[in-house]
Amino acid sequence: MNHWSRFDVLAICSRLKEISSGCLEQEVVLFSYLACILLLYTKKSATEWGYFFNGTEVGAPYSPDLKLAIDTLLNEHKLVKGEDDLLSLSQEGEDEYEMLKSFYVYSFREPMLEGACASALSIPIGLCNEALAQEPELKEYRSMGRKFRLLDKNGGGAYDLLYRQLELVYEATKGDQDLAIPATLWMSWLTKQSQSDARL
Repeated sequence: MNHWSRFDVLAICSRLKEISSGCLEQEVVLFSYLACILLLYTKKSATEWGYFFNGTEVGAPYSPDLKLAIDTLLNEHKLVKGEDDLLSLSQEGEDEYEMLKSFYVYSFREPMLEGACASALSIPIGLCNEALAQEPELKEYRSMGRKFRLLDKNGGGAYDLLYRQLELVYEATKGDQDLAIPATLWMSWLTKQSQSDARL
């Protein structure tokens, strides 16, 4: 199993418990994808994230590595799924996360994961989902009805548009190190785009 995806599932579930009573599996993918986008904001390549994302036929991000990590943690009883399908960490899961986050190898991920999850303090999780649906690659390829690789710098115009959006956010925030700020700003703008599209 990909150790990066395992760490991310633990980190996201631990953080989102401060905001809600748990999170859906797709929300774990959503915030991991947003964290990877924040890696682009910091002028690094998405390949450094350690695993990739595909776009599904309905235009949502998906990662087989995250799916495997979630299933494995559930089997190990470090992740618990309630009757409402909300995921939460058991005490064993929290203990593993506390141990892993002390390792230097994971330290570079923490600002992106923190920024992504903290954005849910300003934007409700449901709206985060709607906002990311306006992300250029997801928006462009949703109409194609097929799977595709996301955040690929050779992906063409949609990737270029995403990168340009992140450059504008970087300029507006002056490269703020608190990544919740650019995450919230960018997703607020995407939310307005979604509302504008809905009025058309």
